[in-house]
Amino acid sequence: MKAQTQQGFTLIELTVVVAILSALVVSVTMGMNVYYKRMQTQLVGKQYQLVNAAVGDYLGVHYQALSALPADCGQIALAKDTSLADAASITAGKCRVSLPVAGGSLAVENGLQPSLDDLKNLRLLDRATNNSLMFPTLNVVAMSVSGVASSTMAPRTLVVQVTKTCPTTSCDAGVQLSSLLFNTQPYVLGGDNLKRFGFDLVDELLMAAGADAAFARPTATGLTSELHAAQDLFVLTNPIRDHATTRSSALGLPGILAVRNGFGSSTLAQYARRDGTSKVTGRWDFDGNPIIGLSSLSASGVSSVTSSTSALAVTGTAQVQSLQAQNISAVKLKLPAATVDADCNPSLESMGVSNANKLMVCEANKWTVYTP
Repeated sequence: MKAQTQQGFTLIELTVVVAILSALVVSVTMGMNVYYKRMQTQLVGKQYQLVNAAVGDYLGVHYQALSALPADCGQIALAKDTSLADAASITAGKCRVSLPVAGGSLAVENGLQPSLDDLKNLRLLDRATNNSLMFPTLNVVAMSVSGVASSTMAPRTLVVQVTKTCPTTSCDAGVQLSSLLFNTQPYVLGGDNLKRFGFDLVDELLMAAGADAAFARPTATGLTSELHAAQDLFVLTNPIRDHATTRSSALGLPGILAVRNGFGSSTLAQYARRDGTSKVTGRWDFDGNPIIGLSSLSASGVSSVTSSTSALAVTGTAQVQSLQAQNISAVKLKLPAATVDADCNPSLESMGVSNANKLMVCEANKWTVYTP
């Protein structure tokens, strides 16, 4: 009688296969999580970069109006659980400013804390830019209501804080404007389980947001969480704080991502301002283009107007007053030669030119130098 041969897999073989398949599934799942988180950080970083670029333009284009606002207009009232009261200038309405925009002007409630909608209405930010936060957040930060402290939770959005720094007590020149763009509600990033795959979500977020980005990482209980850039290149004060104890000892709230502006990155705006605060240091060449809309043109000392054209015309109701002609060519004007105090006949000759090319007039039968 023939013995029957048993076919199939042993329990050990099945266990090995299941373990291999489980490892593959975990690896693929983790890889997909890394890919998803990386794409998410790229979108958030792009959002910060777009808005921060608009803020940089805002500081440069409207520098004159913003630098004239009180410094406390930039004070943030946002805080954990219960907000702070608005600064005195904000309550008094001293922070409102009217800014020019194509076709008219735009009233901004607080020039040192413009909203994203303000930037859009000023045509500095694309209207398609998302105002909402793109990461999950806690809901613990309160905002002021009608200027006083409240426990009303702030909307999940990005906010802009402009800081005015005065180099002198009078603050009449050389005002430095810097800004901070950050989220109102703290992010809940997670992703700690991905660190074993060499993926740090905070590092990825800082890289996506740019070199001027900083993040407030979680800290041990009782320790403040300030804004640290990648590799701790710089540290900024966290604008969102927990004032549960006292204002002076308030702790920075973790989960805040901020991007700064005006710290060297917008230095070029100092040379491009149109308000006259930066003086012209060289020759202006308009390359044949006209100057339009000029209400007045004044000069002191010795001034001259030189034209390479055949004529210098004044049209409309404009007048050129006190025009003094000097260095006149007798050949071109066909004027007779004249000598100071020499005799002349007013009925036959009224104007002449001296050997020094000065304009002469015949008055009281004597040639005299013309004085306007």
